[in-house]
Amino acid sequence: MKRIFFAAYVVSMLPEISSAQIGDSSSIQEISPVLESLFEGRSEKEISDIQDELEYLHQHPVNISSATLDDLGSIPLLSSAAAEKILALRDSSAHFSAADLSAISEIEPSALEIILPCLSFENENTDAGINRDEGGSIADVSWFSDAVILSRSRVVNDIQQRKGFADGKYLGSPFKKYQRIEINTSRISGRIVFEQDAGERLNDGFSSFSLGLHINDIVKRIIVGNYSVKSGEGLGLSSFGSTSKLQGIFSGSHRTSIVPYASTDEVHYFHGVAATLDFFPAVVNLMYSNKSVAATIDSSGVVSNFYTAGLFRTETEINKEDAVRERALGTQINFQLGNYAYLGALAFRTRYDKPLATGGQSLSVYCANGSLNIENVSLYGEAAGNTLLLNSGIAGMRVQMSKKMLLHISVRSYSPEYSSAFAFPFGERNAADGGEKGIYAGIELHPMSSVSLIGYYDEFTLSSRNEFYNRGNEYFVNTMVRAGKKLDIVFQYKEKVKTQDGSLEERLQRGLRVDGTYRLQKRITFRQRFEVNEVSYLISKILEKGMLAFSEIRFEHSSLPVQLAGRVVMFETDSYDSRVYEFESDVRGVFNNPPLYGSGMRWYGLAKYRIGTAAQVSLKYSETIKSGIASLGSGEDEIQGPLDNRVTLQLDMML
Repeated sequence: MKRIFFAAYVVSMLPEISSAQIGDSSSIQEISPVLESLFEGRSEKEISDIQDELEYLHQHPVNISSATLDDLGSIPLLSSAAAEKILALRDSSAHFSAADLSAISEIEPSALEIILPCLSFENENTDAGINRDEGGSIADVSWFSDAVILSRSRVVNDIQQRKGFADGKYLGSPFKKYQRIEINTSRISGRIVFEQDAGERLNDGFSSFSLGLHINDIVKRIIVGNYSVKSGEGLGLSSFGSTSKLQGIFSGSHRTSIVPYASTDEVHYFHGVAATLDFFPAVVNLMYSNKSVAATIDSSGVVSNFYTAGLFRTETEINKEDAVRERALGTQINFQLGNYAYLGALAFRTRYDKPLATGGQSLSVYCANGSLNIENVSLYGEAAGNTLLLNSGIAGMRVQMSKKMLLHISVRSYSPEYSSAFAFPFGERNAADGGEKGIYAGIELHPMSSVSLIGYYDEFTLSSRNEFYNRGNEYFVNTMVRAGKKLDIVFQYKEKVKTQDGSLEERLQRGLRVDGTYRLQKRITFRQRFEVNEVSYLISKILEKGMLAFSEIRFEHSSLPVQLAGRVVMFETDSYDSRVYEFESDVRGVFNNPPLYGSGMRWYGLAKYRIGTAAQVSLKYSETIKSGIASLGSGEDEIQGPLDNRVTLQLDMML
């Protein structure tokens, strides 16, 4: 499998099958300050995985003309209430277009930049390129008609040598490599991905293969190879890192969606076969998976813990590779009740070929979920358990008070006894294990066309291994003001207090951010940010501060093949505890949100150059320089000196 890429790369060099332009990759990716907070605090790996999933949806948009509620359920930040409003407007309008989405109050304007590329508005009898006859059935078309091949090659190099390479602990190349080949036809979507992290040998890199087949109206889709699953509120099955507290404002319930695996996370995916069967009003999803996973095995042959870093650079890390066999089997059923409600049920069982330290070798998960939308009120919920006695759940309500105000309230209670390795539900831990209770309230306000406000308050209690419960609360407010057609100003404040594990110590964190973007003739964009972060402890009386300021410029012209972006960041914090983040532009398919701490400067330059209509080269160079230190990082990743610089080169082609 790990060498399949090389054969696929030869395919990418074949003569052009169909002429198409690099579309989604043509401009430097930009994301609003509001949606930046969706990724804040997450690792580079998590963010890139989320980007991979979004890019897959952008390349395989849902066709509005033939979409069902289940089809729209795969789109992030799109609630069931918004999906139903889209279908209602589509059915009542002869020419439903992208412009009509802005009139749907259930869709937050800031979320449109993610939702819109996931939709196709072709007003024809097609669905994702599948021709249909007058009765709506799939017509007899060639499996290989309208073929398009996409290729992406990326190399990343940390220029400064890390300790692991200097002392010979890292066994592979210092270059991080990524290769992807994808073919899309009228009824086939196939993808091969290979990623080799810096320090890994070729045989220890990660490879992924998936093949999606669109069959007919009953067997809607079959996926062979790697795939990912989203179900309900994520209590049973969910994609990696798919929820955040800010996302809780935008989203409500989601139906189950199974899609070919699009990321390089080496843990949270399934390998085998999945099928979606449509027996309206029921949709049945069948799943089977059989794969090896990395783990630490103790002297008695028991799995002491699973290894999720996905890095296999040293002998110690390599010994954890493919240590356990994981087999999974499940089914999920959705029942559509009219146009405004659905009920879903999930049964899933995972078995390992070695005993786990937590006891046993298998784990079963059962879930029930549903939603009900009545006029301006949307209700949703999900209950889950490791037996048919469901002991964990979440329930919520979204109320459209007016065209200018939306409220979202939810409560959650996850039992300490409940466990699911593939669950990422809404909450403080963003995981089902461990136990959690909480209440959440979010609001969207649009008092005028030039002003918008979103905010939330969350109060939570976390189970602990000792007599103490970890408690906390946080609130977040983000206000955007559009001062004319050229200037946007964003004010953001976030505060969080949480007791430390196993103690009465409380950690309080406050953050204030001001962000301004000025557009000059749609060609040049200037951006400036100032941010202050403060961390304090109630008992120990520790007080730390962090500050950040950056200036950015972008240049893009429709008649020129080149796009440019650059940023200079100044930062100073008392320690890593008071670190600050700045979400960066990067080559397509990479999201970078590095934590900055200490005292120093970071800068980067990014350039993209189109070659004709079907190829693009991207180059990014970045530097972080810290003052008053002899080395950066720790362990085998340590760099001697105050400089950490990196270069990334990427080639995208569409044939």
